Amino acid sequence: MLDASIPTTVIVDEAPATRSVSASVAAVLRVRAGLIAACVLAAALGSIGLTNEGSIPASGDPPRHIMNGVYLLDVLRDRPFSSPSTFLEHARLYYARYPALSLGHHPPLLAVAEVPMFAIFGVSIASAKLATLLAFVAATAFLYLVAADFYGGTVALLAAAFFVTSRYVLLLSRSVDSEVPALALLMAAAWFLRRFCTAERRRDLVGFGFAAVLGLYAKQLTAFVFPAFLLYAVATMGWKRLLKRDVLVAIAAIVILALPLVALTIVMSPANVTFAVDALLRKDVPGAHYMSVVQVIRRAMKPQLTVPILLLAMAGIGRAIVVKDRRSLLFAAWAVSVLVGVLTVAPYEPERYGIYWVPALCTLAASVVAGGGSGIRRLVFIALLALLAGYQALSAEPFHPAGAEGYEEAARFVVDSNPGPTVMFNGDVDTGLFSFFIRKHNPQRDLVVLLADKVLTTSLMGRVSVEDRIHSADEIYGILRTFGTRYIVTEDRPSKSRVLEWLRAELRSEKFVERRRIRIRTSDRALKDTDLVVYEYVDAVPPNPDAVLTLHVPLVKQSVSVPLSDLTSRKYLH
Repeated sequence: MLDASIPTTVIVDEAPATRSVSASVAAVLRVRAGLIAACVLAAALGSIGLTNEGSIPASGDPPRHIMNGVYLLDVLRDRPFSSPSTFLEHARLYYARYPALSLGHHPPLLAVAEVPMFAIFGVSIASAKLATLLAFVAATAFLYLVAADFYGGTVALLAAAFFVTSRYVLLLSRSVDSEVPALALLMAAAWFLRRFCTAERRRDLVGFGFAAVLGLYAKQLTAFVFPAFLLYAVATMGWKRLLKRDVLVAIAAIVILALPLVALTIVMSPANVTFAVDALLRKDVPGAHYMSVVQVIRRAMKPQLTVPILLLAMAGIGRAIVVKDRRSLLFAAWAVSVLVGVLTVAPYEPERYGIYWVPALCTLAASVVAGGGSGIRRLVFIALLALLAGYQALSAEPFHPAGAEGYEEAARFVVDSNPGPTVMFNGDVDTGLFSFFIRKHNPQRDLVVLLADKVLTTSLMGRVSVEDRIHSADEIYGILRTFGTRYIVTEDRPSKSRVLEWLRAELRSEKFVERRRIRIRTSDRALKDTDLVVYEYVDAVPPNPDAVLTLHVPLVKQSVSVPLSDLTSRKYLH
């Protein structure tokens, strides 16, 4: 009897365990399959136009982000580390050669991420965009993991689909801007925080601190989400747990590691600090106007998510309130925290700075299917939400970076034409794209880019001339002779600067010969129907051996002054 009962007992006990293990394995496989699908979708949508070297706009921040990365690559190659003074002199010479850097004004993490891409794949727009694309995929992956941890794989996949089809997120994923890496690190921080609040493992606390600090170095405005993180931790663990030694050490580490960024921002980006302070005091600033709460919300939402997704997000909050679903607390607090941050210190560009609430809104929108029963009705509902993601993807297709094809062709023509030691670029729009392409096609780095809005006048962000450095058109020729300039490349359009208009008028005289005319192919209205024209100065002469190049940089309230001979001799360059 006893022997006969043993197999029966074993069979009865094993069957539920086996089914439980099988179900657990299947659930894990489904989550992993969903994660792979989300990442593949992000990579497919974000990589559109990846190899197009003309897909970066000439205006705005992307060219400067790219040049920052090239600078860091060249620093590693030149190794000017023998002394602090050598390092600083190398930086001044580099800026004088390629006046398109913005390190300090812009946070450094994106530039750091570009370095391995440039080192492996070469200096190109595609390499820089690859760093953004990888960040986009990482942001999608962490969003999926966070949502899956809260709601399960179905909600997570829908949230990821809403995120990767977000019009403004997708726009930035195809460009080179700091917001996408910042989103990736915010989602990583949220994932580690969730794991720490659930299991209280210190390695997750370390991961959270590390991701939070890197997020700040990607974009200072990631701090908008920190109040939501704190609220979630308090609601989950209570105040007493947060006052224990490990949490206090983590908070102190985040503060200490962020202090250099605070100092760097104050010193190197006083304009942005002023904007934030003026916004806090509700003061208008030049070129921007304080908007009402309704205006900010409308402008932030319109390019980010379609109306059906926004309505779903509100429905997700409503569902959570009705059924008392505390899982939505983090995401609701996240959206509100970002909104308060934008309204308080960054209301001037809500489309861009409001992007940090998109992951939370996407998760809230997807959460409407959580606990929604089962069967055919649920499957139909999920299918409808998937169709909404598809609709959003289609509506997002017109959202591409404005691009500016033609600058590379102009730079290559100059490099291939025995230009001499310097080339001058004149334009109201370009913020570094021409300088980048000169660097790309002149790897020996013996050609110096002179910006007309730095040597003839002085520009400041969107204002092309805040200080005239010459007082008559005749002085232009003295500068060309002093620096040995043979070629001048100009955006052939009226300028807001009278000095740059003098230059355009002189370029049409008999003292210059038009060598190349290139139509700029772009959707940027400022450059619509504009040509890049390459002129040769007929009376070009070798540079004055005692010439000194001085550039005023009012954005950081500094000036750069270097001997031209240090640039032509490639001092410190390897």
